[in-house]
Amino acid sequence: MCNNLTQISQTYEDRAIFRCEHNTFHIVWDKSVVHLSFDELRYLYSLIEFAHADWKPSKQPNVHLFRRATPEGRLFFEVWVSSSGLRLSFKDVSILKNMLADVFAFLDNELPVRTKTVVSTRAFQSFNILSWN
Repeated sequence: MCNNLTQISQTYEDRAIFRCEHNTFHIVWDKSVVHLSFDELRYLYSLIEFAHADWKPSKQPNVHLFRRATPEGRLFFEVWVSSSGLRLSFKDVSILKNMLADVFAFLDNELPVRTKTVVSTRAFQSFNILSWN
């Protein structure tokens, strides 16, 4: 269960992307939430970049982007991550692409996780406090 969510994209009309302490990305879209790994998020972004061109269905097992049409002929997109899906208009796809760009800009500028600096205490351990007198 995720306890700490950090918003890493701008908010667009009740839509945002968060990252939890498990390094899972949560796309909150209206009243739906889709959870992705970093690789799945990156793959989704690459699919959306080419969403307006003809493409073949994805080979990533958990992430799919399909172009569909209503009976009236209006085009829309479906994003599927495992068994969770979002139905998106062309405008929605553009918003999601901007949100994903925010995420990758944030991640590019994020400070790297640093390892703990190790300082040898041997010199301090051999120090004789009486030498100060």
